[in-house]
Amino acid sequence: MRTLYTFDKHNYSDDMEVFERFAVRAVIIRDGKLAMQQAGEGYYKILGGGIDAGAVSYTHLTLPTTSRV
Repeated sequence: MRTLYTFDKHNYSDDMEVFERFAVRAVIIRDGKLAMQQAGEGYYKILGGGIDAGAVSYTHLTLPTTSRV
């Protein structure tokens, strides 16, 4: 598995309080369609979710992806 993009650009000072939230997402495209998860009325997101720091990321994608695709 490879990292597609890192959102943390480190555009903050060292004395600021920093909140970290780790997450994994699966981009699944089948027949030209993107698999999404409905997260609310009219709100969709890419499959996956938050994980604990240090967790093995690919194991946390198994349930969200196999149960919805």
